[in-house]
Amino acid sequence: MVNWRTVWTHVRRVAHAAHERHLGRHLAGGAGLVLVALFGMSIGLLLGGKVHQDVGPFGAEFSLRPSLSGGTTVQIPPLGSLDLRSHRGPAHLEVHLDALDQKRTEALVTNPNGLNQASQNAVVDVQRGVTRLALQAAAAALLGALALGALIYRDMRQIAICGVVAMVVVASSAVAALATFRPNSVEEPQYHGLLANAPAVIGDARNIANRFDAYKAELQRLVNNVSRLYGTVSTLPVYQPDA
Repeated sequence: MVNWRTVWTHVRRVAHAAHERHLGRHLAGGAGLVLVALFGMSIGLLLGGKVHQDVGPFGAEFSLRPSLSGGTTVQIPPLGSLDLRSHRGPAHLEVHLDALDQKRTEALVTNPNGLNQASQNAVVDVQRGVTRLALQAAAAALLGALALGALIYRDMRQIAICGVVAMVVVASSAVAALATFRPNSVEEPQYHGLLANAPAVIGDARNIANRFDAYKAELQRLVNNVSRLYGTVSTLPVYQPDA
């Protein structure tokens, strides 16, 4: 005589095991899609997450890279760099100020109002650079995720999922950066290199009021002062060691 209770128990056990294996495959596949999308986004950022933008008399490179802590680094060679806790999120902003263009610098120095005008436009230049960088980095991250998904899966559905994951990550990163943006982070920078021992270059950045207008004014002063320092250094004679 067939024991239907035993048969039913066995069938349920087999079905449950099959369901767990099926669910495990789906979870593994989903995790793989997310990892591929994130890795593709990182490659896209490394290749296309940078723009060039003039900031006052400087040529500057704005770039984004993946990070766990966010923040901003401003590189001012050969003086050093400063770190700002400007925002949180999975993206770190880096601004690299290149050497001044000699002709443009001479034109600014010879014009009595040249440096003032250039420094006043510095804030607009920075905003334009960050905006261009955000748009280009988002596009590069999305294309990187789609391209890597296409190389690995060769399936339109899975490629589309990689793109959706990339868009979600980009959108959430932008929201996190905007929600945690700290305009007054310039009050508490971490200086590195010569900047740590040259407060005259930075001015009184530590004492900026918690107002965006004051932040803009200090940025203008920073560009102005560093421009003057570069202009002075460029006129110094080259050191010739004794024979």
